[in-house]
Amino acid sequence: MAVVTRDQLFKMLMHLHHELDELNWKMLDINGQIKALRLHSEAMALDLKNIGGILARHETRLERIERRLEMRNVAA
Repeated sequence: MAVVTRDQLFKMLMHLHHELDELNWKMLDINGQIKALRLHSEAMALDLKNIGGILARHETRLERIERRLEMRNVAA
């Protein structure tokens, strides 16, 4: 059985500390990317909601125009 010295143990712990530090930075980066994706998704959902509202207003205007031109009676 090999004898583990304090220096070897210290080097191993320092290496482990370095690896954990790198992992922490990577996790922070991933969390930032997830937050950016969430914000982008929320912005897209809001854009789709706004587009739906615009289309509804256009549909209302088109119906009003058709009524004024009496196109509904001709189409029926």
